[in-house]
Amino acid sequence: MKSLFYLTVKAWKNRLLQIIKSPGKFIFYLIVVLGIAALLIFTIISGGQVPDSGEATDMVWLRGIIFAFLLISFIPSIFRGLKQGSTLFQMNDVNFLFVSPLKPQTILLYAIIRTIGATLLGGLFILFQSGGIGNIFGLNFGGLLVIFAGYTLVIVFMQIMTMAIYSYSNGNEARKRIVKIISIILFLPLLVIAGQAFIYAGGDLFAALDVLVNSPVMAWTPILGWVSEGTIAFLTGNLLMGALYYGGILMASAILLIYSYSSSGEYYEDAMAVTETAFEKVRAAQEGQINTITIPDRKTKVARTGLGGIGSKSMFYKHLRESSRQNRTGLWGGFSFILVAGAALFAFLNQEGSIMVILGIFMSLSIFTTGLGRGMKELYSHYIYLIPESPFSKVIWSNLEVIFKTLVETVLAFSIAGVILGESPLFIMSAILIHILFNFVLLGSQYLFMRLIGWQMSPLIQLTVYIFGLALLLAPGIVGAVFAGFLIGDTMGLFAGLMIFAVWELIAALGCFALSKGVLHNCDMLILDTRLTK
Repeated sequence: MKSLFYLTVKAWKNRLLQIIKSPGKFIFYLIVVLGIAALLIFTIISGGQVPDSGEATDMVWLRGIIFAFLLISFIPSIFRGLKQGSTLFQMNDVNFLFVSPLKPQTILLYAIIRTIGATLLGGLFILFQSGGIGNIFGLNFGGLLVIFAGYTLVIVFMQIMTMAIYSYSNGNEARKRIVKIISIILFLPLLVIAGQAFIYAGGDLFAALDVLVNSPVMAWTPILGWVSEGTIAFLTGNLLMGALYYGGILMASAILLIYSYSSSGEYYEDAMAVTETAFEKVRAAQEGQINTITIPDRKTKVARTGLGGIGSKSMFYKHLRESSRQNRTGLWGGFSFILVAGAALFAFLNQEGSIMVILGIFMSLSIFTTGLGRGMKELYSHYIYLIPESPFSKVIWSNLEVIFKTLVETVLAFSIAGVILGESPLFIMSAILIHILFNFVLLGSQYLFMRLIGWQMSPLIQLTVYIFGLALLLAPGIVGAVFAGFLIGDTMGLFAGLMIFAVWELIAALGCFALSKGVLHNCDMLILDTRLTK
């Protein structure tokens, strides 16, 4: 145990020295840490009050929010266990810890503790919700800590669950079908209740959701229902019930962990296989073969061949050809149709709402999807560095796929939703302009952050750092827009605020691209951190 403690301390010491020796990283991390500390202090000071029993109805909606938020990660974890599994280890653990004289139980405990530590860092955003969830539901800082504890508990369970599913079903199609059937059975009662409520409510979505979140079936749903109901129990002072629900999750985690560890003595063989597979993908990415990470399992039908364009333009034509092979509709895959249909459905179900709500949802989604285009992947291959053209030209042409795709999605989604909502053409065009420029900012900021810190950080805190830096970047535009809106007032004030924010988005994007051009001037290719592709 002492050796593992020494290993942990030494690893953190080396990471700290690496940051200190790089002035850019040190300044960036210092700003982030000070910002997080300031937000944390503000959260503690400005938190609301714990609700009493008279406000229990509002807390029921919080149960639904927690359930839905964790469901987004829970379902992919099941499919990941069926497909490739999950591992708590890294390749250096396989090479050194697996062959060490340490007890297997000790090594497994070390990996679990390390996973919990990473989860704590990744869930810090929950503690900054005093202005949102805290004020809406009357939660103080202690209430946010309870939600944070439930989040950590479920994330750790999902890691263990993915590992157990892989150990149970690896190489056995019959067992994989059993896992899928059990997963459907777990959530089928909720789907039935939601469908019945929606029909009986005459198509009223919010009335159906109210029936669903008040249903005891949601509380009885394993893991997600337990954590959401247990969290509400703790927040409303029912400590015994909260302990029972959280205890059920701990017991389920222990059962799955014991099964994984004792499943015919194959646990460490499975863990080693999954770890080595992840390591091979990382090594391929470091050698510039970035597409190895996202190669689909299905066969690719080659319908057309050949490229076009000269210089940096050839990258755009290459991306077009790759997209046409991946999707029958070219650049626009299934997610594009979901976005447009989702915007139309949201507008139809909320015809008294505003297009600004849809704009906020789309901007939030863009933070997670804009960097998934092929343009960013080109930085990990040598071709883009060999093109004798200006860095700005290469950046634009390599990301033109994302720009064109976003342009069409945005125009279609906001035009259809705006017509359904009865919005004026002026506000529809404003929303389209702001969303397109926001994606432009996202591209530029990603290149800038990569230029400053190289993205060599844990993926669980990468998103926190990026969102915080993006908020700082857009803060002047937000302040200017709010000031103009209050100064002018009415509809013209809102329009003026939107235009001020759009202008700042353009300035910020151009500034990011100008400051980040050194990314393509460096002769040394970027390499992926081994933690970013696990």
